[in-house]
Amino acid sequence: MNKKYITAGVVFLACFASAFLWPLLAFAVHSITPREVSNYLFFWPQLSLPYDNVVIREAYSSKLVFSSIIGQTFNVIQWLIIAVMFVLTTTRINNKVYLVGLAFAVIVIIPIVSSVIVSSIGYTIELDGP
Repeated sequence: MNKKYITAGVVFLACFASAFLWPLLAFAVHSITPREVSNYLFFWPQLSLPYDNVVIREAYSSKLVFSSIIGQTFNVIQWLIIAVMFVLTTTRINNKVYLVGLAFAVIVIIPIVSSVIVSSIGYTIELDGP
């Protein structure tokens, strides 16, 4: 296997794993960032793994679209596809700083795109939080 594939995969995996610390970062920077930024950082784990929380709004309640196991399976499949696509498209990038920045950009943009797609078909991602 080509070393560049491994490098790109490790960078993406490390960036993805480190992003689960963003809720802690949200607590640290909430006083100096706009509310939307700190909310995004705090809710990133739920936004990045949305299929467990996709609901149909009803009059006085919400109904889950996917069962827990199906939602978790879709989450894993989505991020595996994204990781493979990232590795395949970034193997020619030699600058690791640029690779890390690109990985974080993908990790930030994908949940936003997923939320827009889910909302556009009439569902809602219901976040659990304070």
